[in-house]
Amino acid sequence: MGAAVLEEELWRLASLSAGKTGLPFMVWISSGQGIRHTARVKVAREMADLPDNMTSVSIASPATIHDGPPLAPADLRKLEAWITRNREPLLDYWNCKLATDEVLERLRGV
Repeated sequence: MGAAVLEEELWRLASLSAGKTGLPFMVWISSGQGIRHTARVKVAREMADLPDNMTSVSIASPATIHDGPPLAPADLRKLEAWITRNREPLLDYWNCKLATDEVLERLRGV
């Protein structure tokens, strides 16, 4: 992914804390407008982690890591449970059917 494309994608990410998701890491969600890959979320241990430290995971079932550092199997299971619980609003956000404030209202922690 080129630097310009990466910057273009990053400005669209909304960060979700562990308090919102119940997960032991940060989750970033985005709309898929102008993005050519399937619906994904990004995760990282710290909010300030650089994009190279983010793991990109599909919203499809089962959750699949597409790039970035690997997740511990237990963390991937937790993330998959969260994605499963929130798949509909995540996909609606990805498909630009919800605004950020609307998706945040619909997302539930694990």
